[in-house]
Amino acid sequence: MPNPGGPYLGCETCRRRRIKCDRGRPECTRCIKYGSKCPGYPLERDARFRNQTRKVLYQQSITGNQTTLNMSNTIQIMCPNATEQQMTALGLVDRATLGTTQTNSSLPKQLSVSEYSILTEFFFNQSVISVGWYSFLPKLHLRPSAKSCLQATLFATSCFLAANQFRDLLMAQKATRRYGVALQAINAAIADPMRAWQDETLVSILLLNVLDDITGESSFGSYSHLEGCAQLIKQRQDSDFQTEHSEDLAHSIVMQIQPAILEGHRSQTSTVREELIGKWLYGQSRPSPAVRILSFCFQISRLGKMIQEALAGATAREQDGTVLLIMLLEDGMNLEKRMADWHRLLDERWERKTSASKTMDGVLLDYYSDIQVAKTWNHWRVARIVLHDSLLDAISSLQLSARGFQGSLDILQANSSAIITRMVSEISASIPYHLQQVDEKGRATTQTSQRVLGGRALMWPLKMVLQCKWSAPFYKQEAMETLQFISDVLGIKQAIKLQDKTLERSA
Repeated sequence: MPNPGGPYLGCETCRRRRIKCDRGRPECTRCIKYGSKCPGYPLERDARFRNQTRKVLYQQSITGNQTTLNMSNTIQIMCPNATEQQMTALGLVDRATLGTTQTNSSLPKQLSVSEYSILTEFFFNQSVISVGWYSFLPKLHLRPSAKSCLQATLFATSCFLAANQFRDLLMAQKATRRYGVALQAINAAIADPMRAWQDETLVSILLLNVLDDITGESSFGSYSHLEGCAQLIKQRQDSDFQTEHSEDLAHSIVMQIQPAILEGHRSQTSTVREELIGKWLYGQSRPSPAVRILSFCFQISRLGKMIQEALAGATAREQDGTVLLIMLLEDGMNLEKRMADWHRLLDERWERKTSASKTMDGVLLDYYSDIQVAKTWNHWRVARIVLHDSLLDAISSLQLSARGFQGSLDILQANSSAIITRMVSEISASIPYHLQQVDEKGRATTQTSQRVLGGRALMWPLKMVLQCKWSAPFYKQEAMETLQFISDVLGIKQAIKLQDKTLERSA
């Protein structure tokens, strides 16, 4: 076996076959060759810890000092039904958090760090940044008033994330139970007039949106949690109820609501009440680049619905549908001009930087100051893709009816296709940064913090790349592989469901 006596850093499949693993991404070449699913690779610091459960239990049985510990609120280091070299999710979470978590003096000395602290610190490390959405969450969940609702939801979300990343069935069972407790706590908070408007309640509902992505139960077509949160927010606004986190909550919703707005233009009625969301967001959220993109999303959604209605013959009052489509096409091109200038107003923090890949010739990689900036840029790109996808539908229809404009329509079609291709390529260039393979200075890195945050931010752009009929096959294949990585390695199960649904729709 390669590297005898030392920690084996390859995948579990190669370890069992006793062959060398090249640790390729997203799968090693050996697993690809044999047609098996690569389970991923352990971190070097985790591979150095060995499972000594059987040895310890044997020694205790000999000395007669075998002790039964209550593990319900303590660290569970080993999984009873695991193999000799397998550890539980709680034992594999980032051990760097152990020095910063709170302790419970009533627990045994060797298990003095609470399970809740370990898992929530792991979730914060993977999903929260110091600036942007949920930046206030680490402090907010420590409030005494948050224990009944927010802490229950945060605990369930953290359990699911750890269970998925480390494939721990026992942790998954615990997460399911905690999820039920969280739903009961949220329902009780909503039913209480004194707690329904509190920040803890609203953040708990928003966390359900994150939890659904982790478990794979989310639906880009419903956004029921965001809609429920919007209704509570409207009640807060009508009653002039403000808190210190009102602006942060507004910005958090801005970063999550844009897919719902853009995807609603294909249906006659949007599942999210646009007037409700828009009125509050524009009044409460700071005029950030993300807010300006949300404004574009509303305009694109309205324009897309009008184009779909015109193509379907819904506007029977129009004697000449060609005239209406030409007017809508002009509106779309004017909107494109405003969107193209969006990045010219950005300050230094929001700038996009590009460098050439050192491993692949001719490939450019994008990097940003933080994940929030990267996500905002991709939302801008997806908004332009959706806009030009609608414009191309109108152009295709006009090419059949407006013969006199054929030359101009061909130019517009080529321009829209080129913009979509460029936006798709830029989304592709942002993937390494989102997955923390490139840092904020464009250097290669192997850090694992914030990868869940980046993976969730990538899912919607990659979904749109797969759906867009103008995307090149190479980019679609890359999107599929990245979604597979986000699901298998980062533990966000919604990613693989997005891939499956998109493929079913294409078929």
